[in-house]
Amino acid sequence: MGNTIKRLTRKPPQSLTLRQLMSNEFDLQRKKFIVTGSSSGYGLALSKLLTQLNGHVIGTVRSTEKSKPTLESIREHLDKTKPKNPGVFETMQLELTSFDSVRNFAQEYQAKHSNLHALVNNAGIGLLPEFNKTVDGFEETYQVNLLSPYYLTTQLVPLLRRGVRDYGEPSKILFVSSKIHHYPRDETFLLERLWNDPKEYQPNKQYAYSKLAAILVMLEMAERLESYQIHVNALDPVGSLSLNTNFHRYSEEDAKNNLMTFLRRFKQITSPDKAAYYGLNILANPDHRDTTGEYFTRMNIRLPSRLANNEELCMEMLDQTEYCIYTALKEKHREKQQSLQQ
Repeated sequence: MGNTIKRLTRKPPQSLTLRQLMSNEFDLQRKKFIVTGSSSGYGLALSKLLTQLNGHVIGTVRSTEKSKPTLESIREHLDKTKPKNPGVFETMQLELTSFDSVRNFAQEYQAKHSNLHALVNNAGIGLLPEFNKTVDGFEETYQVNLLSPYYLTTQLVPLLRRGVRDYGEPSKILFVSSKIHHYPRDETFLLERLWNDPKEYQPNKQYAYSKLAAILVMLEMAERLESYQIHVNALDPVGSLSLNTNFHRYSEEDAKNNLMTFLRRFKQITSPDKAAYYGLNILANPDHRDTTGEYFTRMNIRLPSRLANNEELCMEMLDQTEYCIYTALKEKHREKQQSLQQ
């Protein structure tokens, strides 16, 4: 099959239907889940569901001001659903525009918790009306949707490995994606100028590129982490990112409307509360205990875009991601050393 990823030859496991999944009384047994971007939209809906099912959920928020309303929303959900065995929900601060914040979050989490069962890389941004650079020197969409989630994941792999040991089952990494990753048609999106050149910046295109890049990285991570029993998958939650969320908090109305038109074209509108069960299907359904390296739409495994089916491209994207992070961290270290010598 040439460079086509071997996983495409596997017979996909069967999912429970949405009705079966919603009627099942899962007990997550206080397993620990990190859900990034838990203050609104899909991240909040998934956090509610995991907490309702006796999970220990650590939801990330961009600022301490968002902690109180997020906690209140979780509490109201538990009061309404009245689960027999509710779990625990707590918030921790994480700002994905900063590698320092990512590292601090990972260190703080490790100081408080001994393991991790699942990491849901949900937080994202898109449709920024203007080209913005982060403190680390990258275009904001690129860093928030790809570089920082990958850096966070690598920082948490040791805790995910301890989760395998402590819980006696595979740990999970889930990247929240979008059908818009089908938009790029050729490999030019790998060129750095498309990521970091203000002249090349287009909001919709940048978001689509970042989502495709994240899927490429996900597929390569799945190959590399499978021997550790850490399973990596991606989920398109079917438009729930676009409803009741801070996802496009900086976006102009035209950019928002363009994305909504795209999503409606593919019947991509689902409420976050319903879409939360799609994530639960991957994270807790026994039928997907050993599923890794797959792209889900709703409850079903689907093929990602043509570009995502190239193994060499997956390796190249992950190598480029690691290089960008490494050079940025190295430059920060150099600047810190220079300031200490002055």
